[in-house]
Amino acid sequence: MQDDKEPVSLKKKEQRTHLLIRLYPDLIWEVDDNNQSIFHVAVAHRHEGIYNLLYKIGSMKDVISPLRDRNDNNMLHLVEVCKAKAT
Repeated sequence: MQDDKEPVSLKKKEQRTHLLIRLYPDLIWEVDDNNQSIFHVAVAHRHEGIYNLLYKIGSMKDVISPLRDRNDNNMLHLVEVCKAKAT
């Protein structure tokens, strides 16, 4: 039964994140202590819906995507790390 609740919860998180980005567009430039943006964190935690918001913001994705965290990982590296952990 928990499987039924998870997608709804995840969908709500994605909707809230989308709303926050619309209300506070500068949020996309904020980074955490590991120098990761909200999109880096979404990739690291496999939140595809939040990551997909990156494509809705247009050309800024080309600036955000290559950003590297403190471990020198960009978003593509984080995807690979997630794949490796999943297998």
